[in-house]
Amino acid sequence: MKNDEKQVLLDVKNLKKYFNVGNKKILKAVDDISLQIYKGETLGLVGESGCGKSTFGRTVIHLYDPTDGTVTFDGTKIDKNLDTKQRHELCRRMQMIFQDPYASLNPRRKILDIVAEGIDAHGLASNKKERDAKVIELLETVGLQAEHADRFPHEFSGGQRQRVGIARALAVNPDFIVCDEPISALDVSIQAQVINLLEQLQRERGLTYLFIAHDLSMVKHISDRIGVMYLGSLVELADSEELFENILIPRLFFLQSRSRIRILRRTVRESCWRVHFRTPLILARSVSSAVVVLFARIAAIRASRSLLR
Repeated sequence: MKNDEKQVLLDVKNLKKYFNVGNKKILKAVDDISLQIYKGETLGLVGESGCGKSTFGRTVIHLYDPTDGTVTFDGTKIDKNLDTKQRHELCRRMQMIFQDPYASLNPRRKILDIVAEGIDAHGLASNKKERDAKVIELLETVGLQAEHADRFPHEFSGGQRQRVGIARALAVNPDFIVCDEPISALDVSIQAQVINLLEQLQRERGLTYLFIAHDLSMVKHISDRIGVMYLGSLVELADSEELFENILIPRLFFLQSRSRIRILRRTVRESCWRVHFRTPLILARSVSSAVVVLFARIAAIRASRSLLR
């Protein structure tokens, strides 16, 4: 389906977010970005650390007030003219999954109360029994068990805490979710589980995602379109396959090389961990393969540096 035939859910025009960092200096974290996100799609957003990805996501859902520009969600322009009821409804329909699955959860509250916070705020349950039943259903939806509702965040692993964060976002039946690097703090195997869960929930509930991440392979896998940010600006926006088949931006090539280097380091660490469990012949073959991969990565780094000059 062509873009002009799709329904626009989020329309961002000339969005800016500047911070005063003192000494009359202004940090342009988000600088004049315009884009549209269509209903039911996943828009990936990549870029180097500090380029403004997370700030853009937070500004879109108005966790940060924009310096300039407009954000229109499902035909409703988000500004100071909205009344309390309209703002309340927009807060319900727009949610966020945060990067750090531990810092985003209140350590003094049980999982039952954390997930039910949105349900209580928006009056989505008529009594405590219905509230608790909804929370348990949400926990089971994200792969946790009913008994987990009575535990505290520190009793869970990183992947389980992130699932709690996803359940909390789903509790108010949102239409749009900003996924702010939801897998960056997780192990590789757990990353795949979280990505599969997000895809399953999107199919079942018709969700729309803004997926912010560093890992280009994951972004390519989950995204319909991908935007590339650099120094607060959006420098590229294209379909996922098209963007990777025609890499015209040196920064994207550099990000791809860095992603491959991280994969290589992870592979080396895993190989070293398994040294004591391999026979000399298998170990020799593994080392030979690692050397070949290493030289290939070095060639990719040199190529990326030549493009950046």
